Order: sequence, then structure tokens, then C-alpha cells
Amino acid sequence: MKIYFYPGLGADSFLARFHSIPGFDIQWIGWPRVFGDTWEDFIRNIKSENRIENNAIHAGISFGGLVAQRMACDFEAEGVILIGSLSSGNAIAGIFRMMRAFVRFIPAPLFSIRLMPRFLIRYYFGIRKRAELDLFYAMARKLNGGKVKTLIRFIHAAERDARPGCPTLRVHGSLDRILPVGNQAVDFAVDGGGHLISMTHAEEINARVSEWLEWAAGEENPGSRVPL
Repeated sequence: MKIYFYPGLGADSFLARFHSIPGFDIQWIGWPRVFGDTWEDFIRNIKSENRIENNAIHAGISFGGLVAQRMACDFEAEGVILIGSLSSGNAIAGIFRMMRAFVRFIPAPLFSIRLMPRFLIRYYFGIRKRAELDLFYAMARKLNGGKVKTLIRFIHAAERDARPGCPTLRVHGSLDRILPVGNQAVDFAVDGGGHLISMTHAEEINARVSEWLEWAAGEENPGSRVPL
């Protein structure tokens, strides 16, 4: 079976090195060359530039989870996996929700994550190891501030989307300060994990995902969510 992975804000397949799930064909979806002005434009452009088939698993990291859920609604999905992700803008930490009305007035270059000092990266993303910090900045150098700003707007535009009825696994960091674990229902909280558990706790995430996929494959009607 195929798993489509959707990365985070403005990111690409950089995190692919951390996710290896035996027995599954993993394809990382690339964001479109042109985002468009609306959430619907963005979704349409993703579909036009990526070949996405029915009967697959859709997995999203952070912002990518919103896209994964939308694609699962539009295609006949077998399941959805959300890693440090969200189902609506209400899951965002209060301090960031308060900034919602001001996003359009903030200059695009200020959304360049590479400009964030290391202490903020440690605090908000939960990254502690020097090697992981270096990898994070290597990824951040490729992110375009303007595109990150656009995707932040799309987060709120996606709030009204229908949620997929297929089995869904929600894995979250217990210390996520961008999408606090208490702001939404999760199935499994990674103890001590921050927002980027996809990097910092990849081994634990992969084990949990593999366990869930094995469980789901053995059930005829596993329901909308899997209790863990």
C-alpha cells in the first residue's frame, strides 16, 4: 500500500530520511510551484502537479496534516496519520491565534524561519541536539518567507473543511508549544516531544505508526479513530 506524506509549512521531503516504514511505498508530495491566492487554488495545484491515487494512506506533518485530511476527503483513503498536526486553526497556541488578524501586515521576509534564534527553535520546536539544530537550519534555509506567510493564511481558510471518515491516527508531542496537546484530541502523546517530533522522536513515531497500520490492516471496519 502507498503512503502519501505531506510536509510542513513551505517544507519539502527533507524529513523523508527520518521516516522508514517497512512494507509501504512512501511518496512525499511536493508543494506546487504556484500556491495561488486561496486554499482551493492551493489544493487544485497540488493535485495537478502530483499523481495521487485512491486507496492510500495520507500522512501529514504539522501544516501537512490539513492537506492530508483534505486529500483523504477527495480520494478514497484507507486512513490518515497526523504527526504533530492539527484539524483546525483552533489547535494553534493562543499567542499565535492572536496574531491571526495581523499576518497580512507583517513583511514576508520576517516569516523566514532561518532568522529564528536557536533558543526559540529549541523552545517551540523541541529540538535539543546540536546535530538536529544544524539539520533544522539546513531545512529552514530552503524555506521562502513569502510562501510560509501564504500557508499560514491557508491554515485558517481550511478550518471549514469536512473531516475524513476513514481511520485516523493522531500522534503529538506532549510539549508542543505551537500546537499544544491540550487544544485537540490526540491518540498518542510522545513524552517530552515538541513540535518537530517527526525529527526528534522519529524512531518512536515510526514504531507507533507501524503498529497502527498493522492494526488497521487487520480490521474490516476499524472506525473513525483508533484508541491506543
